[in-house]
Formats: sequence, structure tokens, C-alpha cells
Amino acid sequence: MLKKNLRFWQKRQEGTTTLYGATIPAAATSTSSQVSDHSLYSQQHVAPTVDFRTAYEYYKTVGKVQNAVESYVSEILSRDWYFAGDEQGVRAMEEWELRFDLSRLIEYIVRDWLVCGNSIIGVSDWQPVQMSSIVGMKRSPYGATEQFVQQVNGREVALDAGGFIHTRYIEINREAWGVGMFHSLLATFEYGGRRRSLPHLEIYRRQIQLFYRILERYGSPVTVWFFENVAKAEFDKQVEELRALEPGDRRILSKKVEIATETIDGRGNLINATTPVINEEIEAGLQTSANRLLTQPSAMADARISEEKDSARLLGISERIRRIMNALFIPRITAARVEFKWGKQDSYEFDFEQLLKAKSAGLLGAQEGRAILASVGWKLDDRLFGDGQHTPPQQQQQQQQQQADKQEALEQRIRDAVLGALQEFNPDHDPLTGQFTSGGGSHRGSDNKPNSDRSVNNQKQ
Repeated sequence: MLKKNLRFWQKRQEGTTTLYGATIPAAATSTSSQVSDHSLYSQQHVAPTVDFRTAYEYYKTVGKVQNAVESYVSEILSRDWYFAGDEQGVRAMEEWELRFDLSRLIEYIVRDWLVCGNSIIGVSDWQPVQMSSIVGMKRSPYGATEQFVQQVNGREVALDAGGFIHTRYIEINREAWGVGMFHSLLATFEYGGRRRSLPHLEIYRRQIQLFYRILERYGSPVTVWFFENVAKAEFDKQVEELRALEPGDRRILSKKVEIATETIDGRGNLINATTPVINEEIEAGLQTSANRLLTQPSAMADARISEEKDSARLLGISERIRRIMNALFIPRITAARVEFKWGKQDSYEFDFEQLLKAKSAGLLGAQEGRAILASVGWKLDDRLFGDGQHTPPQQQQQQQQQQADKQEALEQRIRDAVLGALQEFNPDHDPLTGQFTSGGGSHRGSDNKPNSDRSVNNQKQ
């Protein structure tokens, strides 16, 4: 097959230049990358083997299922995570996390994974799609998802897959849909010709209903009346009278009758034989022993082994979340190199005495010490921090007085320069009153001569 599809390094001479080349077929011409969806081409879409609405129905009605799913969801949500990498990219991811509530998104993803085996998140508003409304998928012959089919108010609506992020919990054999945690408890198989088995969870629910019926029979037993040697007309009359009895009524007869009470064996051999088998299958299908350990405290002998298995599965779920965040979520939010990580960022407990020792030993400077104090929440004002922060109070007062004197001298020089410029511009300016004379000499000096004459004399001088 390889020699047919590739022509390796065929040599061609063109003038004085030797060219080398290879022809590689495109993916569309390779049959090895195609997928088969069984009846895809005879139907409008590929439906999941167990519809998501049914899966959520069992999740809401069977306590063991809900307990197992929520134990994993709560474990994941109780962990810490952070973003590392480019500073601007980390800031963008943190703002996105606060705006769209990443904790809520992770909760939806994990729950949809465990219940349905699939999760679909819209990237326009970052909202999870209601999985119970998804009934199918359309994809290309090479496995690329093109559309999701959603059922809204009894009609089907096509959703463009380009605006959504589709992830699977367990992906098997490149199938269109993933597999959930208790999928084996919902699936059926064929046996005995055309017969199909009942889902294990359906058997379990029927068994629970049977127990309730038994309790009803124990609490309200069925009473049977026996009438001997009674004619048909009299018997019918007695039946009508019995039907008319209300709860709590008593009936008095002139003839002694036999009354029997129907009893139910709540511990029948059938129930005793099937209950352990069904419980073990459910616990294995739910892939966790948390439900058994929580509901049966006496079964704690293997608690340590069970906890290790559950922890390994939690790590697997965490790893799936890390992969989809780095590969599918972050690239749609920022182009910077940012990575989603579990845990807490490196931090240390602040010790002021160690800081003083490091400062005394010359390992830290004043600026470095202030930066460390600011990082742990100390409120420091850089404006109050200067070269004279360690000078005695008397010397600080002298420095402040010298600074004030310098400022006053500077202001005086500015005033003298301004007055000199004004006097040169107009010699008739009075520096005391700040007034100017007019061109006609309305203001006279102390010698009672016009200002124009004074200006002439000044120019001669």
C-alpha cells in the first residue's frame, strides 16, 4: 500500500539544477481514516445508543447513581487550579474565569461526562448545552462533526458544530458519541434470538418498586371472606355489601364465615438470590464503591483499596479536564502561551524575623525588603520613603528648614527677574503700585516733570 500511494524522491533534471520531490495523497483519498456510523446514510443523524434524556432520568431517580456521580463532581470542585505562563495571557484567563464562572463550567462538564458520556459547551456565550435535548449528530465520512441535532418543543433544530466544544468522557473506536460512567447499566444486548435484555438499572428500579408493594401488603393486608353453602343470589348480595364497606366499618352476620388474610413473603428466595447480584453489578457499573461505603458502614474492610481506586479515577477525570482546557478552551480566549494547572501556585509563609536577618546580613536591600512586605499585604507609601528616612529628627528638621530657605530664595529670584523685565519693557512701571503710565504722561514722578521727559533723560544717560 505504501508504494502505491507514495512516489519517493523521483529525480528530475532541468538544466543544471537537480530537483527532488515526493507526492503524498491528501487525507480525503485515504480510506484508512474513514469511520462507519452503521446506519448513518439511511438516517438523518447518528443517535446515541442510550438517549441522554433517559440517562438523566435514571440519574434523577436512582439514589446510588446520583450519589456516585456527585461524589466525583464534589471532589473535582474541591480542588484548586490556576493559570501559568505569559503575564497578559494569565490576566486574560483570570478575567474570563471570573466573568463566565469556570467552576460552574467544570461542574457541568464533569456531570454531563459521567451521566451522558458527552459534554457540549457553546463558545459564543460559554454556556453548557442541555444534553437531555440533544438527540443526534451529523458528521463527515472522516469523523469530523458538522452539526448537532437538538430537539426543542417537539421539533429538531440543527446546531453548527463550529460554535461548540464537544468533549467525551470515554471515547471508543472513534464512535460519534462517548460513553458515560454507568453506560453499561443502561445498555441492552440481544440473546435468545430476537429477545433483548432489560437494563440493569431498570431491573434495580423494578426491584425497589417490588419492595414498596410488599410494604403496602404488609401494612394493609388483603382480607378474603369465605361463605359456605350459600345460594347464588345470596352470594351476590353479600358481595355487594362487602363492596359498600368503608375503611373502619364492621359487618355483623347471622352465619359464621371464614375470613383469611393474604400474606406476602418479603424475604422470598428469588429476592434474596437476585439482590446481591444486581447490587454488585450496579457498583461495578458505577465504577466506584463510594455509594456502598456511604450506605453500608459495615462494609469498611476494603475502604482503603476502594479509596485508592476512586482517587485514581479522580486523577483521570482531572487529567481530561486539563487537556481540554489547554487544547480547546485557552486557544479560543487568548493567543498567549498559557497553561491550566491543578493545585496552588508556589507560595511561602512570611517570617518577619528572617527578613530582618537577611537585611542585617546584607542579603537584601531596602527596596527588596519593601517589595517583600508589599507582596504579603503591608501598606507602604513610596513617597514617604527617601534617602533621609534613617536620619535623626533634629537633622531632619534642619534639612527641611534648608529646603524651605532654598525654595524662598528661588521664588525671590523669580520675582526680581520678572520685575527687571517689566522695567526694561516700560521704564514708567512703578514696582511698588504695579501701575503703568500712559503715552500722554498722565503720571508724573517726584520731580514734577512729564514722564516722557524722564524717559528721554534715561535714554541719554
